[in-house]
Amino acid sequence: MKLTKEIFILSFANALVTGGYAISVPFFAIYLNVERGLPASAVGIAAATAMLGTSVASGLAGELSDAFGRKRVMSFSLALRGINALMMAYAIYIHAHYMWTIMFYFIGSFFGAFFRPSSNAWIADNIARKNRLEAFGYIRIGLNIGWALGPVLGGLMAGKSFALAFAITGLFFLLTALFLHINIKDTFSRTVARKARFAEMVLELKNKRLALICLFIFMIALVSAQMVTGLSLHGIKYIKLTERQVGLLFSVNGALVVLLQYHLGKIMTYMRITTALVIGCLAYAAGYLLVGAAEGFALAAFGVAWFSIGEMAVSPGSNTLISNIAPERERGRYLGLQELCRNAGTAAGMIAAGVMIQHLSPVHKILPWTIICCVALTAGYGFYRLRPMLSYEEDGVNQPPILPEGEEEPR
Repeated sequence: MKLTKEIFILSFANALVTGGYAISVPFFAIYLNVERGLPASAVGIAAATAMLGTSVASGLAGELSDAFGRKRVMSFSLALRGINALMMAYAIYIHAHYMWTIMFYFIGSFFGAFFRPSSNAWIADNIARKNRLEAFGYIRIGLNIGWALGPVLGGLMAGKSFALAFAITGLFFLLTALFLHINIKDTFSRTVARKARFAEMVLELKNKRLALICLFIFMIALVSAQMVTGLSLHGIKYIKLTERQVGLLFSVNGALVVLLQYHLGKIMTYMRITTALVIGCLAYAAGYLLVGAAEGFALAAFGVAWFSIGEMAVSPGSNTLISNIAPERERGRYLGLQELCRNAGTAAGMIAAGVMIQHLSPVHKILPWTIICCVALTAGYGFYRLRPMLSYEEDGVNQPPILPEGEEEPR
């Protein structure tokens, strides 16, 4: 089955979801710190706790989508998150105790994490292996379009009314749920005996291939997480950039992904998935090392361009690899475990960024980025070492080479 209009519908839905999220949620820390007077450390703890909840929810979502269907879990996630955002907007509007808004933030983060694994599982169900890399690339484009446009609108709204920003976010989620309900068909048919078994989901990590892939995804997520906290702090304190220039670096990242993801995805279809992942890890390593060595905006932007290439290779590549090794009836479980590890790595990366910038950067500004470079290179080596454990088809080789007599296909 080639790419269908439903892939583009799903990509558009991801753009709406990410755009709706970016209108309000990134400004929540400002609301708590500036409007409600909470210390920055308390805000950081709240964000880290929510991220841990997101990691757990990602694993649960995959298991639930195997039991109840992809479309049902996606719609449930967006509807519940939309209602929660409207309740959060009302709490802000009436100036309720800040703990109410933090509670709604936790709930929204938890149930919002149900959407991505279910969406990825839908792609794995409906797209042939040879087309999955391209399909996941289109999803990445949608995510970055939403991320590029959402904060612009959110910045305007948050400056006038945080309540309005969260109300618009809620409407985005609810309308997207309705949009998917009308336009997406759930072709996943569950067996009567299939139930959500969360203990079995965790025990699935006894599968060596899955466990190793999840470990390397955790590592590269830790690396990619430096883009937000680490890049911002390093840019202001050690490259001496202005806030506007830091914002431009994020724009460079988003624009490159939107402009180049399709073309890079086409190139990646002619190589092994593990090769693409290794290239992505090398690009991450080079990009962050350039950021650490930068003395001004130009070299920092060049570094951002390099790790943007890493992002474009690793994200669709890892989704495709997990989809390819997953048993048909457990794709949600496998993709959910992947998202759990990715979110856990992101949380660890955010914490590591703050610690390294505070304690290692004063020793030498490039030291934290050298460590990050080494982590990226280790993940790349790990993906390379996976090759003998994968069949040619699982590794994205659409036409396996003719093997010498007596030689078996790798597993």
